[in-house]
Parts: sequence; structure tokens; C-alpha cells
Amino acid sequence: MSKKRKRVKINIIEEYSLEDLHTKFKNHKRLKVFANKGTRCVACHCNGTRLIKRRYIQKNGSFEDHIDLYTDKMLLMTVDHMLPKCKKGSEDLKNKQPMCTKCNCEKNGKYTPILGRFSWYYRFRYLIKEWVRKW
Repeated sequence: MSKKRKRVKINIIEEYSLEDLHTKFKNHKRLKVFANKGTRCVACHCNGTRLIKRRYIQKNGSFEDHIDLYTDKMLLMTVDHMLPKCKKGSEDLKNKQPMCTKCNCEKNGKYTPILGRFSWYYRFRYLIKEWVRKW
């Protein structure tokens, strides 16, 4: 039996230009990864094109503003740790890479040894799953 996820109401407040990654947000803890390493997912190569400030409204009425990078299809771009934190990976910029939510969930704590990219095994496995899903 699958567990139901809690839904949170999300409101878009503002959309920024991608150039703001290199000016306004160059020192932001998470967004500096995209500023330094690009906005393309290292696994499936989808591209983050929209920098959006959203307001997450909690059930208790409180809210939190958050700036995220999304693809044109509104797929969230995340920051992935090449050597996962669960395997003693560091928080250094050199250990981080841009990855979409879908690929990051697929990776699930595995090490990506080849220059921060998926090894051929994981890339092949991902393509097979996509092919099967379309059939």
C-alpha cells in the first residue's frame, strides 16, 4: 500500500532572469552550484530555464519563500552530491552537480565516479526504464 504524500499549496511570487544566477544569487548556498556548473542535468541533460521565487504555504498558515530552478515543464532542478552525504561526501562545491529531481531520485545515494556524471551503467539503466515506460 503506497503512502500518500502531503500536498502543500505553492504560489509563484516572481520569476527572475537566468543572468541573476551570476549576479544576485552567485553566493546563494544552493544556487551557486547552477551559477558555477551550469543549469543542465548531468544525467538526462534537461535544462533548467526558469528561476522562480515561490511561496510555500503550510497547513498551519505559515509560509516560506524559496527560489528554485525549473525546466520549461516545471521539473525541479536539484543539487546532487557526487559522493553522497550518507557515504561521507563533503559540502564542497566540487562535490556538487546540477541534476533534475527525476534523475536525483533515480540515483538514490549512489556514487557517480566519472567526472561527476552517471556511469554508463546508470545511464543505460535510466534509458531502458524510459523506453519501457513509453511502451
